[in-house]
Amino acid sequence: MYVYRCALVAIAVMIAASFPLGAQNGASNIKGTVCGVVTENDDGAPVEYAVVILYPAEVYTTTDSDGKYRFNDVDPGEHKISVQYVGMESVDSTFTLQSGSVCKIDVKMVVSSFHLEKVVVTAVQNKAGESTSSTISRQAMDHMQTSSLKDVMALLPGAVIQNPDLSKASNLTLRSVAEVAGSAANDMNSLGTAVYIDGAPISNNANMQIISTGINGTTENKSGASPGTGIDVRNISTDNVESIEVIRGIPSAEYGDLTSGAVIVKSKAGIEPLIIRFKTNPQLYQASASKGFSLGEKWGNLNVSGDYAYNNALATASYQNYQRFNAKLLWSIRLSNNFSTNTSMDFTYGKDTYNRNQDEDNFSYMRGATSVGVRFNNNGNWVIDRGWLKSVNYAISGSYTDKNSFLEEQLSSATAIYSTSMVDGAVISNRKGQHVYDASGNEITNFTGTDAVNSFATVTPYTYFCRYDIYGKEINGYAKLVANFFKQWGDNLNDRIKIGADFKTDGNMGKGLVFKEGYPPMKSTNSGESGYRSRPYYDIPFVNQIGLFAEDELNLKIAGRNLIINAGGRFDWVNGKTVVVPRLNASFELFPGVLTLRGGYGVTAKAPTELYLYPQDVYFDQINYNGLESSLPEAEQLLVSTTKIYSTRNADLKIATNRKYELGFDLKIAGKYRLSVTGYDEEMKNGYDLGSDVSSFAHNEYVKYEVDHTNAGTIPTLKVQTVYNYLFHYYKPLNSSYSRNRGLEYEIDLGRFDDINTSVYVNGAFMRSTLSSSMPSYSYNANLNTIEADVAVYPAYYHTYNYDQAVTTFRFTTNIPEIGFVITLTPQVLWYTANWLQEVSKDASGNYVDEKYSWYIDHKDGQLKDATDEYINDSANSYMLPQLWSRRFEKDWTNPTVVLNFNLTKEIGDLLTASFFVNNMFNSRPLQESKVSTGVYTEMNDPIFFGMEVKMSIR
Repeated sequence: MYVYRCALVAIAVMIAASFPLGAQNGASNIKGTVCGVVTENDDGAPVEYAVVILYPAEVYTTTDSDGKYRFNDVDPGEHKISVQYVGMESVDSTFTLQSGSVCKIDVKMVVSSFHLEKVVVTAVQNKAGESTSSTISRQAMDHMQTSSLKDVMALLPGAVIQNPDLSKASNLTLRSVAEVAGSAANDMNSLGTAVYIDGAPISNNANMQIISTGINGTTENKSGASPGTGIDVRNISTDNVESIEVIRGIPSAEYGDLTSGAVIVKSKAGIEPLIIRFKTNPQLYQASASKGFSLGEKWGNLNVSGDYAYNNALATASYQNYQRFNAKLLWSIRLSNNFSTNTSMDFTYGKDTYNRNQDEDNFSYMRGATSVGVRFNNNGNWVIDRGWLKSVNYAISGSYTDKNSFLEEQLSSATAIYSTSMVDGAVISNRKGQHVYDASGNEITNFTGTDAVNSFATVTPYTYFCRYDIYGKEINGYAKLVANFFKQWGDNLNDRIKIGADFKTDGNMGKGLVFKEGYPPMKSTNSGESGYRSRPYYDIPFVNQIGLFAEDELNLKIAGRNLIINAGGRFDWVNGKTVVVPRLNASFELFPGVLTLRGGYGVTAKAPTELYLYPQDVYFDQINYNGLESSLPEAEQLLVSTTKIYSTRNADLKIATNRKYELGFDLKIAGKYRLSVTGYDEEMKNGYDLGSDVSSFAHNEYVKYEVDHTNAGTIPTLKVQTVYNYLFHYYKPLNSSYSRNRGLEYEIDLGRFDDINTSVYVNGAFMRSTLSSSMPSYSYNANLNTIEADVAVYPAYYHTYNYDQAVTTFRFTTNIPEIGFVITLTPQVLWYTANWLQEVSKDASGNYVDEKYSWYIDHKDGQLKDATDEYINDSANSYMLPQLWSRRFEKDWTNPTVVLNFNLTKEIGDLLTASFFVNNMFNSRPLQESKVSTGVYTEMNDPIFFGMEVKMSIR
């Protein structure tokens, strides 16, 4: 908390200290005007609605119907404008504005194409002093032939190139070793990777497509995105995207509800020709179309786009496929010289299909999921230019997504108790309202409410057909307002301040789990006598978030060297839980134009989702007596069960936070060659996971009855057979996921060698991910002789797993502008991957301390007690000792492997563009034997994969 206070105090001091100086304007500091005209280079036609950004104030406006733009009340000094427009190359221009003058900067833009001498098909690094990020252009996406947002991530430093695949849900992770996929830390990394489209986040916070977290202890979903991860990016097409920025480092304080980073997607907006695309590979057919046209001088521009994709992962398994359809309308309009706005409407449809395999007559299994959504978004910019206040930005977004996932199968070995009771402590029988008594006349049944009276219990058949559906109706809302302040202090100092607030709400109005009465989903093997119940999601409160943020960027020149300090902080309130996080990025130009040093510190925070804040209660259905033998007359059959209900909510659940450090440098040699190196260290101690604590082992007295005497024509009279002390186990949301990601990222840009028309770009990373549990862990080994069993308890960080990965990617891009031809050869070297269990300390006898537990939960009273050596060595407790592998601390690693990838793009006249790619073109897939498991082999690299795309541009 001390660091937080210091950061907030520093921000307040900077803001407070800056404002009084606003009166220090002399005759030599009279504000001026920057204006100009933006036209096309080919025919001189004005470019309407081009975005013009003025730096360092970072205010922007758009051009009018004549291509004109204007900034008033601009402080004198050095400035830069950047002009951007859909389908055209961005243009940057640096200039010096004299006091009280008018500076006219006209800009000529060229259409983006592969006929240009400079073709950028790699990720472009951000400028110093800002968050570590990479920007991917439309040109790069075209050359890569991306099908979804997942494919774009291959351009990032340290990313292992993978074959595109839409057959399963895809999530985004940042700075995490690929080997940790499937772990709680990897799910948390994905959940903490925010995706923004046109200024507003896409949320998975209201996803509840799961049967029960308390019983199964997992958020895995067989179809569609898991509620415990980030969004399923298969549904996001890149065909209507203009650019993508991936923030891996310490984000601006403006961005909240994230831990790993952010992916910022900018959609196409403006006039463009009709573009029709068709792409295919062995798994995919995809077609898309987009068109941007003018609605007239007063009504702005409208961009319309849509795409359809069909993916079948295996040609021999046509029963398993995925389909996607997207449509988008984006209306951009300049309502006045100072106000412009974009309004969009998105429609998305995704369907996972897994039909019955007709080749397996005796196997009845089918599952699937559909997702239908609509999203409204409006964002705008109001240029004010009143003193310090330069502009106000806003964003408003709302979405509704209807989801249905189902599974049906023929179950076997499915005998289990099924109860409809929803009342804690209710004791019911196999007939509604039936009273059961013991030999002393005491009633065994207990009806404590009308629900219990109308409930019954039974035992499911050994085999039966089951189908369940999960209905979700997710509602997400978002609003943000940001005020931008700026002041230029002569030639050596400027100050940019950002102050704002945002609001986010997520809820689900679906029916939840639905199944036929008496035929519930099959229980997992470790769920004991727990039972599934339906719960309508519309009974669950919405998750509301309010965020306040402030950020100050000082840009100071010291002896001709730039020093940039960007400091900010956020306060977030989430359903009564709060967190304050600081953010800091800084850079110093040690040798102007040659060497820049940079670093940063920050904390990011991700709010718990509905799944973690409001998990479903668990129901423990005890079979007290089972006399449903088919040999008995139906009137004499009897089953008695007790229902216990436990809340799995964790009132102490905290907002997950991730601490980030960065240190790096940018080196430029001969004004052409660039080397960037970034070292990072990120640590999360309280990520979300489903696990156990002492309270989730509930002590029960489990009463078993037997027949005292039978009664002809009616149910028997019972008596107590035995009473067990039983620990009923369930899962609850915890802040127990620990992860630490460290690494070194590098980028080497050797520029373009004109003699051979080839540019050379290299990036890569060494990465280490460390995973553990930051809370005690529990081992509930079964006692074979009795249901009465104690539970072993191990300390926090009991086992720590390490994963290493080192990868380098070389990109040799040859382009011949005269014929619009671009070819990229991409060798990728995976130097090694490694994994090992961190060695723990030994006791006085030389034994590993992980071979025994520290405490245990006593099944007799449910209390936590110290595990003495006498207790551990007692043969009666031998079942509690862990089964550990003798080679568990040995390091396993892989040898270097190389894959060669190939991309080709050719423009054919002004109408057609054809692209082709091959991954692992020599199909190099060596087998590598495990260093610790003799005879266990792993096939390295993805198999050879290829595809093509044809694009038509009709003007």
